[in-house]
Amino acid sequence: MTRSQLAVAIATVLSLCRLGATTPTAESLTDADVGAAMQAIVDELARRKAPDTYWDPPVWIKLDDGEPSQGGGYTALVALALQHAGVSYQSDLLRDVIEHLKTVPLRGTYAIATRAMVWANLPDAFRPQLDADVKWLTEAFSRKSGGWEYEARPQSAILDNSVTLFGALALWHASRRGVTIDDQVWRRMEQRFVATQNADGGWSYRPPDARSTGSMTTAGLTALHIVEDALHGPLFARVVEGYDSPSRRAQRAALAWLDSTFTTDRNPGSDMYDFYYQWGLERVALAGGRRTFGGRDWYREGAAELMRRVLDDDPDTGGYRVRATVNDIFGDSPMRNEQLAFALMFLARGRVPIVINKLQFDGAWNNRPRDVGNFTDWLGRESERELNWQVVRLGSDPTTWLNASMLYIASHEAPPFIADHERALDAYVRESRTMLAKRRAGRLPKDAAPPTRPDVPALDALRTYVELGGQIVAINEQGGRSFARLIELMGSAMYPQYDWQEAPPDHPAYGLVWPADGALPRLQLLSNGVRDLIVLADREDLAASFQERSMRRASAWTTLANLVFIGSEKSRLSPRLHETNPLTSPTREQVSAGTI
Repeated sequence: MTRSQLAVAIATVLSLCRLGATTPTAESLTDADVGAAMQAIVDELARRKAPDTYWDPPVWIKLDDGEPSQGGGYTALVALALQHAGVSYQSDLLRDVIEHLKTVPLRGTYAIATRAMVWANLPDAFRPQLDADVKWLTEAFSRKSGGWEYEARPQSAILDNSVTLFGALALWHASRRGVTIDDQVWRRMEQRFVATQNADGGWSYRPPDARSTGSMTTAGLTALHIVEDALHGPLFARVVEGYDSPSRRAQRAALAWLDSTFTTDRNPGSDMYDFYYQWGLERVALAGGRRTFGGRDWYREGAAELMRRVLDDDPDTGGYRVRATVNDIFGDSPMRNEQLAFALMFLARGRVPIVINKLQFDGAWNNRPRDVGNFTDWLGRESERELNWQVVRLGSDPTTWLNASMLYIASHEAPPFIADHERALDAYVRESRTMLAKRRAGRLPKDAAPPTRPDVPALDALRTYVELGGQIVAINEQGGRSFARLIELMGSAMYPQYDWQEAPPDHPAYGLVWPADGALPRLQLLSNGVRDLIVLADREDLAASFQERSMRRASAWTTLANLVFIGSEKSRLSPRLHETNPLTSPTREQVSAGTI
């Protein structure tokens, strides 16, 4: 066999191996796999699109009163999923669908709420359609039940957590586009979900049914996240020490329930609605910045499981194709359009780049629960792309933080992970700098042993993250000095060879992408001469502006946005499953070369 024949044979074998490969495991899953899966689902939905009914069944099941149930709803749901997958509303696939949704009369709450979410993702020219659907939803809302029924029954006392989630999502998305929602709607909804939570922390489909399920627990928790953002967001513009509420206790209990029951192959507590549950997990995780449930990566495991259930390998293309059937409680059932829509939304929304990690640590790490979430939403709108954020726990593996180039730390008090070692760290910094001065003056042998760094695991983790290309941005809340002083000590202990310096007015943080508008927030920088390793906003409480979504200090938003783009090489942001972002930063060896 000649060399060229051998090469052809090897290539053929490799091609056959690839074409015959099964869908990836959670451990082997890559973003390319997710992209191929999304394309297969989009292609299948395009194939299933009917000329007149689009993605709705030809005939809808009738309700008891004879009215059609949710006509137009599946078409709106698929359109929403395609939007999240990046399909333009002006494309051949969606152009006629959007025109259809503009004119078709809808009667069901699911259908109208989903259509409202479609309008909320479109330009301002569709604002009249959004306003009309919000008006319908507001008038159909039952103050007696604190939610909605399948159709407009504003006097109903029936509690339906599923349809109420769709109504809540629609109003929340509308509010993000500037539509005013009556606070009484949010307040009554909050009361309803707190009152109907089960003792185990979960929610059922129709209380007082006591069986908690994963799908309904994600619905209740998502609704409370929405209400906290819409109703209580301004409360946290100032630091409220020790604040607690029935809603917050309910949220903690629900998260504990989800942590204890997390799985990806079924809807906990139910034998049905697995895809709805997966979509619900994605909503909860993105609203709350959750990276894991039960210590497990919800997106990596969930995406692999969805691909296993939805897709087969396509030997003709080397990619995937949608299975004709899906295994559920009824055995092998036909794959339905709404299942594909939920799967596509899970894959698409969970895949988008994570731009900021918010550090969770013992102490006051979350005074402003929506600061990073609000900032990320704003940055996504300004940069015309969907973006995510996540909470990372101090004590977890810092290499798992690397899918975001920024680690955001905010508090108004001395962080315990530094304060508990303050005296030892302060002594280490003084000894190190004395040694450096002697070395520069030629009064110390070059091979003299440096001082021993105190054993502080938190500092080791933070330093690992920085040396692998990440940047720490710390926000001093409420103007005191306790937090800022200890962040300065932390940086000096991590890098005693570098000095803190104030950012000059021409620093890229003030104008790389967005020019600063108004007074510049003062930034203290710890730099290695190549890039800024730690940035500290030591005077202005930027987090307060983010929490209350206030643009009175636009420079707060543009400064943090510029820092994001500095770290991500002017928006070359990697999808979630990439382990690192491409950063214009030195390697670990380059950074370490400057240490004593």
